[in-house]
Amino acid sequence: MKKIIYYITSHGFGHAVRSCDIINALFSVMGAENLDLTVVSTISTSLLQNRLVGNFYRNNFHLRQASFDVGMYQLDSLRFDVGKTIIELENIYRAREQLLQQEISFLKASSPAVIVTDIPSLPIVAAKKCDIPAIAVGNFSWDWIYQHQDLKQHNWKKYIDFFQDGYCKTNLLLRLPFAEEMAIFPNKIDLPLLSTPGVNKREQIAALLKLDQSICKNKWVLISFTDLQLIPKELSAFAQNMSRLLDLGYTFFTTAPFELHMPNVYKIAAPDNTTMGTEIIFKNILASMDVVISKPGYGILSEAISNKKPFIYTDRMSFPEYPILVSAIQKYLPQVYLESTEIRCGDFEDALKRINSINKDFIFTEDVTTKGNGDLIAAKIINEFVL
Repeated sequence: MKKIIYYITSHGFGHAVRSCDIINALFSVMGAENLDLTVVSTISTSLLQNRLVGNFYRNNFHLRQASFDVGMYQLDSLRFDVGKTIIELENIYRAREQLLQQEISFLKASSPAVIVTDIPSLPIVAAKKCDIPAIAVGNFSWDWIYQHQDLKQHNWKKYIDFFQDGYCKTNLLLRLPFAEEMAIFPNKIDLPLLSTPGVNKREQIAALLKLDQSICKNKWVLISFTDLQLIPKELSAFAQNMSRLLDLGYTFFTTAPFELHMPNVYKIAAPDNTTMGTEIIFKNILASMDVVISKPGYGILSEAISNKKPFIYTDRMSFPEYPILVSAIQKYLPQVYLESTEIRCGDFEDALKRINSINKDFIFTEDVTTKGNGDLIAAKIINEFVL
């Protein structure tokens, strides 16, 4: 049985979502009985359970809680806290030698054939010390993100150097679509989208949530965020808008961990490790929707493109990835921009009218990026390092 250690940053859900796509493909390509895989991350266990479906419960799948990066500390899905990011980064930086020795010991004891990282850097250094190949997966790296911060305000350079020290030692980068150049990585292979289209499961979702038949005839809208930290005034306005939009024929849905306790908003949460749980997975939920409302995030954007879903998006502070992802939204999807203040109050009526009009005449672009199956391509490449 071949061992793979898969490191996933805990920044946001997008990295974990695409990592799960590749992990599922690895179990398929290598054969479940031939692969022993450990995920190293502090990401939500419930997300991994939902995305890995049956693979999460295999005896040869393991989860180890550990973290080697911060990303940008998030106040909620739309806002970052630079000060908190610096504090967390400094904690990791000061402990870097201890963390490195800890990871070297772990890798020597585990003896994997290869490590994969999306996209912590320190495990790459540890792997090199153990003569273990290291593969990175991503559309940006943390050194690039930090290069776009205010270099005069904080000493970002030492953190940039810290991450680059690992990235430059990578055997191979599997570069995802909507990427920056990622020049620090010596060897790259570009992949198409990892995500694949889902299957419409409206009937199953309606049965799970015990929805009235009238709701099933409405336009379904997915509000896809992790957290919005809404204040009471915003929650009140949001609830009023949800009730008014029900009269206009719209019903709204969320998925864990995000939920809104108000009329006309339903949280979809199928029991894990059940028949219904294997059917009502995220890509099938998305395939069952008419419109998506979200931030420009890699995971949700990829899923929306694969499922050809109209996309209402908002701003995301000054995150460097934002303009790259917005460019992809504008190229591949019917889309409308909505101010974050309107998002936070559920003021969607005008945007929904506009997106419905745009969607009627939109011609979807089909190219090498959107053809999909990047998960299988990635799994086959990783498998070549195992053989």
